Amino acid sequence: MSRLLALSLLFLSLASIPALAAPAYDAFKPGHEEIDRTVYSRQYDECADRTEGITAKITDCIDDEFERVDKKLNANYQAALRRLQDDATRETLRQSQRDWLKSRWNACDSSEDGGGGQAAMIDDRSCRLEELARRTLWLESYGQ
Repeated sequence: MSRLLALSLLFLSLASIPALAAPAYDAFKPGHEEIDRTVYSRQYDECADRTEGITAKITDCIDDEFERVDKKLNANYQAALRRLQDDATRETLRQSQRDWLKSRWNACDSSEDGGGGQAAMIDDRSCRLEELARRTLWLESYGQ
């Protein structure tokens, strides 16, 4: 086998596994500072500064940012699919996304704390926003 053919086959085999460039999602644990810096918008920070500790204002800020981050997640997902070179790796990502959609809020279930109330509502929404941001950041690096 010629050296050129061998190198071509090696390149093609490596190009077919770009998903390995991203860490497994369960192991992907960006810090709060990284999420704040790279995912959350300036509008979110400004909104949070104006809440005066009022629950309704806090939840409005979280809900507005959730919508912004959800759009970013969808854009990152579509971009990741475009980066992938073959059907098998695209299907791996699609299945990963389906699995994530089924279980994404499990860690945020505040019903176990028994207290409920406004603090639990804010904690639950904040947790969901952070999980969405974490997935958004992971998808940004998927296949690169």
